[in-house]
Amino acid sequence: MILMRYMVKEVRRRPGRAVLAVLGIVIGVQSLVAIPLAIQTTRRAQRALFEGLTGRAALEVVPCGEGGFPSDLGRKLEEVNGLKAAVGVIQSTAAIRGPAALAPVMTLGVDLAHDERVRDYEFRRGGPPDGEGQVLLEESFAQSLGLELGATVVLLSPSGTTDLRLAGLLAPRGAAAVNDGAVAIMPLSTAQQLYQLQGRINSLQLVLSDGADPRRVARDVSKRLPPGLTVQAPAARASLAQETMASTERMLAVLSITALVAGAFVILNSFLMSLGERKRNLAILRSLGATRKQVTRLLLTEALALGTLGTVVGIPLGLGMALVVTHLIARFSGTVVPQLRVTAGPLALAGLLGIGVAVLATYFPARTAGRRSPLAALRERPETSPARTDGPRRWPARLGLALLAFFALVYAAIVCGLVPDGALVFILPAGMVLALVGSALATPVALTPLSRVTERLLRPILGIEASLANRQLRRHPTRTSLVVSVLIISVMLSTGFGNAMLNSVRDTREWMVRIFADVDFLVVPTALTGTELLPVAMPEDYADRIARIEGVQRVGKGTVFSTFAEGRRILIFTRSCRPGEDPGFRIVDGVDEDVRRRLQRGEVVIGTALAQRLGRQPGDAISIETRHGIRKFRIAGLTSEYTAGGMIALVEWDYAKKLFDTDGIRYAYVVAEPDARARVQPRLQAFCDEHHLVMHSSAGFTAACDDMIAGVTNSAWVLLALVFVVASLGITNCVTMNVFEQTRELGVLRAIAMKRGQIRKMILSQALSIGVISTVPGVLLGILLGCAMTSASYATVGSRIPYRLEPTLLLACAIMALVVAALAALPPAHRAGRLKIIRALHYE
Repeated sequence: MILMRYMVKEVRRRPGRAVLAVLGIVIGVQSLVAIPLAIQTTRRAQRALFEGLTGRAALEVVPCGEGGFPSDLGRKLEEVNGLKAAVGVIQSTAAIRGPAALAPVMTLGVDLAHDERVRDYEFRRGGPPDGEGQVLLEESFAQSLGLELGATVVLLSPSGTTDLRLAGLLAPRGAAAVNDGAVAIMPLSTAQQLYQLQGRINSLQLVLSDGADPRRVARDVSKRLPPGLTVQAPAARASLAQETMASTERMLAVLSITALVAGAFVILNSFLMSLGERKRNLAILRSLGATRKQVTRLLLTEALALGTLGTVVGIPLGLGMALVVTHLIARFSGTVVPQLRVTAGPLALAGLLGIGVAVLATYFPARTAGRRSPLAALRERPETSPARTDGPRRWPARLGLALLAFFALVYAAIVCGLVPDGALVFILPAGMVLALVGSALATPVALTPLSRVTERLLRPILGIEASLANRQLRRHPTRTSLVVSVLIISVMLSTGFGNAMLNSVRDTREWMVRIFADVDFLVVPTALTGTELLPVAMPEDYADRIARIEGVQRVGKGTVFSTFAEGRRILIFTRSCRPGEDPGFRIVDGVDEDVRRRLQRGEVVIGTALAQRLGRQPGDAISIETRHGIRKFRIAGLTSEYTAGGMIALVEWDYAKKLFDTDGIRYAYVVAEPDARARVQPRLQAFCDEHHLVMHSSAGFTAACDDMIAGVTNSAWVLLALVFVVASLGITNCVTMNVFEQTRELGVLRAIAMKRGQIRKMILSQALSIGVISTVPGVLLGILLGCAMTSASYATVGSRIPYRLEPTLLLACAIMALVVAALAALPPAHRAGRLKIIRALHYE
């Protein structure tokens, strides 16, 4: 109990240092909570979008492509053991026009007499449809569109615009709750008319008996399916959207782990400083009867308390940050994200690592302090402290260099494609941790020469104060090295991640510009809100009618749907590809004109990511499931594509229409005649207004995509800024401790006529020297990291992004390091300038 009181007293004596140590853990825990929760929420929303529509169905039968299949298939599957019910539905997308807004919706055509075996409905007002041409909407969603019970609902589908009567308003539960309520439920016969599927369905939802094994039932069902159909779990439809977000998730995970490790360095530095101040006090405790274990336990308890406090504060801040990150990811992915669900996993991991890192960072210093001889500690004077005179040990530096070498090998393996894609999410953070620890261990070896170079650079600017500042830094190699390591990490991450991210953004933007290089306008059923899982379709003849507008040179048709290629779910993009037309995609392996001719002959262009995972090259064959069974396609070329993580195949429009039963178009791209763009725009806008469509200019489309990309990149910049904040805490700790230890020295300097301003200048010089020492290796390592990450894009997205240095970014990161160092030193510099000479000379 006495020792605990001593611990509390020591924390109260230096509350600022305790706060800085806690903040280091808070920032790391905050990131560890926010990123996993945001990713889990987004992935859950993507899965729930389809699982909610299928209700109690554990499996579904869907076509490989578009179109439908006979509705009597369910009766043929009744003999499958373990199958309780097979209910046919039509599940697709549409756009609803209400008095207040135009919105995309998931549509569900059901036979309400049998659908109760799959889904439950709770009516708030109205009731089930009693005839054709009626629809059910979730109550709050209907209100957002300005629709009341009995109102006319304008629905855009592949058959055109259709007026439906709003027969009932549903409570937000079951199928009506998915997609934030943006679901339109209608009789099966009405959906068959809207989607031109008379007598057919496009999804057969399978409800299993209690205890039935879904995998066994799926195998039995697949044996009885005709060519062109497949059985899958409903959530499998979301896999492509998750592929799109995979690289972003890996980047955010690495940054969150890095923030925590940087926080560990801060608390370690804080603890070492505290021990340096308390050597004599701890020696007195030992002299009064405290054992080695008691002293060690006391110090570890203090670290445990600080780590616990940082974790307790960091978790709620992380929840708030998770809301922001989730919103940014949702804007990019086009997913309607539900309310954030707090799960135990991320909280437990953050708590374990937050507290564990604090205890682990202080274990060895605490153990050393407990073993120190009381007599030696009492005799030790500040000016003869071993910390001031001993050089760095060799074994930590060798271990650090070994860890950095291992880190280089890990990234070399990633660049060469030797690491499985599924393991990247674990290997990248682990590799980054090794790099951080290795940098911290290896820094003391280079500290002295770097400090001397820095002294020569700063002395002409800052004068003798720069020499005094660097002398103090060299007297404490361990303490200074920890702070320098954190700032090196900050600069390295900022330059490395930032450069790689800017290269990726540039490549993405060039990809977008290439897609619409020769396109003036894009016509779609709804506004672009992200990477839509199921884009809305409109009648194919709309493209022909747009082509008749005066001044229009040509109109291209396009659609997108999913199927399977050699067991992997992919997206099929179709687009008109006539002689002389730009193909609208970036060929990275092949000649454009040759590829266009081969596409017209029925060959395909596949994404580089798909080619890498299947081990295919142009000229090879690829097996793709179509509505008429598995067909082999020859690969005409490779394209760099970001949608669905590059798991795509491009097929010429007319050829795809025969093999995949495409019905309707998802977009129409319009090319105006030379000098006719200004005349075409108002006429095209009038056509879109009449048919409830949305027109984007090429510049407007690019701006919308830029805005979505900015959402994710901004979240990465915020995390990088947090790492700089952690570094500033370390600098404040280091300079503050130096001020304490220099108190008598500062008093002497003041006594021999050094002014207060010069004292402040000397303390600021220490911080600026730390900034300069950190900037050069940080920038160099950041360049290498950025090069490795950009090269690693081949392993993650299957395409090689050109690496270009961003001089502006490098300069900005270097300036940021110096500004952070200077700002962090202002409080201790102010304190040093206010020291009273007499009190400083009597300081022990």
